[in-house]
Amino acid sequence: MRGWRFIVRGLALPAGLVLAVSSSWAGDLAPLSVRTLGGTSLSLPRDLPAPHTLVLLAFRHADQAGLAQWEASLGLSGNRQDWLEIPVVGVSNPIIRSMIVSGMKGKHPSAAERNHLAPLFGDSEAFARAFGTSGTQIAVLVVDREGHVLAHVEGAYEATKAHILNEALIGQ
Repeated sequence: MRGWRFIVRGLALPAGLVLAVSSSWAGDLAPLSVRTLGGTSLSLPRDLPAPHTLVLLAFRHADQAGLAQWEASLGLSGNRQDWLEIPVVGVSNPIIRSMIVSGMKGKHPSAAERNHLAPLFGDSEAFARAFGTSGTQIAVLVVDREGHVLAHVEGAYEATKAHILNEALIGQ
């Protein structure tokens, strides 16, 4: 289990699975406003797309391939509505932000894709702390509309991590 951590609330873990809990994090998502590439403003966690939502977080441009692996492996394309991808970009300059958003829209031309993608601009380290993540690798959370983080894994896709997330999605 080296190189990643996960946090699960109220779940029976598979035998032999090690649980690493950050004592500095309460396990709830702080209120946050984002705008999807489709133009929808969301007040998180209240406006999450499902009662239990997968939230995929990336903090580096180099995480794109890893996010694609998570999305493909979890079957997030198509009609599935219970997910939101939030790339956290450490840029506050409005001109550069506009250029980044334009580039993202070019890579994600369909309305369905754009509605699941909500870039977050600003202090990446502060956002990582707000999400309870390391901010150094991809994080995938299951969050309810009250802001409770029901499951949290970090790092590259692995079947065991996906199992934890899926259990949190259906087990609550």
